Amino acid sequence: MEPSLSRPKKSGALKLKIATLEAKLTDQRQTISRQEDRIGHLETERERIDDDIDRHVRNLMDRMDKEVDNMKDDLEHKFALQIAENKRLQNQLMKQKADAEQISGYCKCLETRIRKLQDEIGE
Repeated sequence: MEPSLSRPKKSGALKLKIATLEAKLTDQRQTISRQEDRIGHLETERERIDDDIDRHVRNLMDRMDKEVDNMKDDLEHKFALQIAENKRLQNQLMKQKADAEQISGYCKCLETRIRKLQDEIGE
């Protein structure tokens, strides 16, 4: 009779183990479900952040392009002004050189005339 008594104990213990395993399996499924939800949320959040970063980068690139274009236009304008100023100064310098040569010629003529006059006076 002993064998019949031991079987119900083993059967009850086995049912208890199965119930425990089923409870653990249910907990693990719930944990997996929560983790899947969390992963889905994190992936959605990552995509949102990536989109925000892309938008900010595009915004910065547009602003930088505009700034570079403005600087380029400003430098081209200043360069054109500098070229015009250089030409004006070069023309003024050429005019002053011509005037200096003319004055030098007058001075030489005056020196020659002064020598002739001094020779006539006898100095």
